[in-house]
Amino acid sequence: MPPGEMATSATGCGVEPASLATDHLIVKPRNPTSPMTENDKKLIEQARKIKRYSYYLVDDLIPLAETPEARMELHEIKRQLYDLMIDTI
Repeated sequence: MPPGEMATSATGCGVEPASLATDHLIVKPRNPTSPMTENDKKLIEQARKIKRYSYYLVDDLIPLAETPEARMELHEIKRQLYDLMIDTI
């Protein structure tokens, strides 16, 4: 199916376009000179795997971050997940 085209089920009910069905985030690339630790990088990767309806789980990762940069990025990931969740309601 072409991107942006609505899919319909056998009953004729529309479902959201494939472009809106994704749980992937649009996250700005990190600064390569950032002093993030390996633990911080793992926490961020873990946060990126969280689905939009579980955005609140990122709160559990924020206190585990060792640098302010990682905490800011985790907050941004949570905000983006929340926005994605709100857009689908």
